[in-house]
Amino acid sequence: MPAMPNVVGMNLQEAVQALEAATVLNTNYLGYFGQWPITVEWEPEAGPRGIIASQTPAANAEIAVNGAISVTVANYPVSIIYP
Repeated sequence: MPAMPNVVGMNLQEAVQALEAATVLNTNYLGYFGQWPITVEWEPEAGPRGIIASQTPAANAEIAVNGAISVTVANYPVSIIYP
């Protein structure tokens, strides 16, 4: 199983790219009605706007491809662009 990268300090777009590069996220296997494995929780004042403040699972933990990931993002960003 791949290891979870550290995405704390990244914006969501950078985090998705890091997850894909680490083979933790494979959008080719989500399917048309596949469930997005990343849950985003918005926390006002958790840090700089739009930046990931915490993640689960922790960095370097083993995780199944497209396994459940949760991130806490500070404030509400102006826009989110997924690749």
